Amino acid sequence: MKILVISGSRSVWNSVLVYGILDPYRVKGFTHVMQGTAKGVDRLARQWAVEGGLIPMDRPADWNLGKRAGPIRN
Repeated sequence: MKILVISGSRSVWNSVLVYGILDPYRVKGFTHVMQGTAKGVDRLARQWAVEGGLIPMDRPADWNLGKRAGPIRN
């Protein structure tokens, strides 16, 4: 198992840009893509993984914990 961890801006929705950045990692043997399910880059990375036959690993923050949810998850 080789995991690619993705984190990025919630305001980026340009799939051509994000896919272009991620595509070189396809040939490096990654099998899983971990991301936090946030809007923007995280969701595009998940979509990229599914479309490419990689296994998505969703790790959303538990927002019941308040503003510290992201750092606690990380």
